[in-house]
Amino acid sequence: MEMVIEFGYITLFAAAFPLAPLLSIICNVVELKSDAFKLSLVCRRPHAHRARDIGIWRGILVTIFVLSIMTNCMMFGFTTEQMMVWIPSWFELEKDKKWDGHVQVDQHLAKGKGRFVVLLVFGLEHILMLLCGMIFAAIPSHPGWVRVDIARREHQAEQALKKLFVLKDEEALESKRSTTATSASPTSTSGPITRSSSSRTRS
Repeated sequence: MEMVIEFGYITLFAAAFPLAPLLSIICNVVELKSDAFKLSLVCRRPHAHRARDIGIWRGILVTIFVLSIMTNCMMFGFTTEQMMVWIPSWFELEKDKKWDGHVQVDQHLAKGKGRFVVLLVFGLEHILMLLCGMIFAAIPSHPGWVRVDIARREHQAEQALKKLFVLKDEEALESKRSTTATSASPTSTSGPITRSSSSRTRS
């Protein structure tokens, strides 16, 4: 949870504080070394538990990632002065004289340029969404060698089950044959005895 919160702060407000990723890397390296020292020399190493994936946290991270595109585009276009630096022709200066004689220079959107700002912000947001979707589609969730190994294991399990079913069928057939032979043996011995007795009576 701590890492997810940190990821959210870094991605959602990257336009407001671009230095956050660098500070996050430094903090994570320090935490990694301290945890390694504690697990090696201070505390008992915890037992590892096998898991299929990170569970619900994957959906949370993807949601934060998508929201970060929208928040950063909005901050770029509407709340910060970054667009004024990149596209100064869309803005104009306004001088405001204060009561003490000090002149304050303010910069705001020029007349008729607001629609271009909105189009740029939402166009940039849609382009980034499209690029992220293409990246998600191009990179598989499992590498090729993992998929091949999973398919191989499934094939081996299927073949083992088929062999087990064949052995069970052979055992059932063999038991049926032995039961039939056992039940048929008294009938075969009683036949000749009856015939011999009838032949003696005729004689």
